[in-house]
Amino acid sequence: MGVGDVTISVKYRYHHNEKAEFSGAAFLGVTLPTASNGMGAGKLTALLPI
Repeated sequence: MGVGDVTISVKYRYHHNEKAEFSGAAFLGVTLPTASNGMGAGKLTALLPI
C-alpha cells in the first residue's frame, strides 16, 4: 500500500473565550520512520510550530 512515514499529530485547545474572540492552542506532532526503500526521513522527527 503506502510507502511513506506515518505522522501522528494532536491539537489541544487550552483557552477559549467567546466574548473576547480569542483561543489559545498547542499543536504537537511526531513522524515515525515506517517508510521502506529510502522513501522517508529514516529517523524520528518532531513538529512543534511556533
